[in-house]
Amino acid sequence: MSPKLALAIVLAVGGVLRFWNIDAGMPYRIGVDEPVIAERAIHMMRTGDFNPRFYDYPGLYIYLQLIVGCIRFVTGAMSGLWRSVSEFHPEHLFLWTRVLNAALGTATIALLYQAATRWGRWVALTAAAILAVWPNHVRESHFALTDAPLTFLSVATLLVSLGAYERGRLWHFAVAGACAGFATATKYSGAYTLLLPLIAAGVTQAPI
Repeated sequence: MSPKLALAIVLAVGGVLRFWNIDAGMPYRIGVDEPVIAERAIHMMRTGDFNPRFYDYPGLYIYLQLIVGCIRFVTGAMSGLWRSVSEFHPEHLFLWTRVLNAALGTATIALLYQAATRWGRWVALTAAAILAVWPNHVRESHFALTDAPLTFLSVATLLVSLGAYERGRLWHFAVAGACAGFATATKYSGAYTLLLPLIAAGVTQAPI
């Protein structure tokens, strides 16, 4: 079996596991913080005040939910589901943001594969296959919380930092730094990713 076909199978399995039963528990049995995040995004839609006034998480994922919420509201309003934003509630948003997180979770498998190809295609495929079925990642990709986006951005930072190390191009380091910044803006623990472009800059032998 070729590595490309094997990767396609791994991605398909990972995607099925993450999208399977994506609406479980809605709208009553949901992740603890799912309504907390959604309520702040919807509050911004209703008031036009783009300060989430919530500091348990950084703001990036709340703003991402705001964008998804606006799209969901417009499409629903066009279908006659509601006439004003006051009729739009968190339970109307959960499925859409869960689907987004499942997509990010599946994309993370592909990013990990690309990063791990430095150690060989079959090593990369093994790493991707492990992540595809990793219980915690599968579970967290089902919820509209910060964990799946944080993992996506962390692996993206790793991938771009490896490219920066290999090529020594300034724009690679800038993109790696941006990815690390986005990870930190998604969840405070993402700040550790800031080390990746710094380490890459410190050990690269390529001229910058």
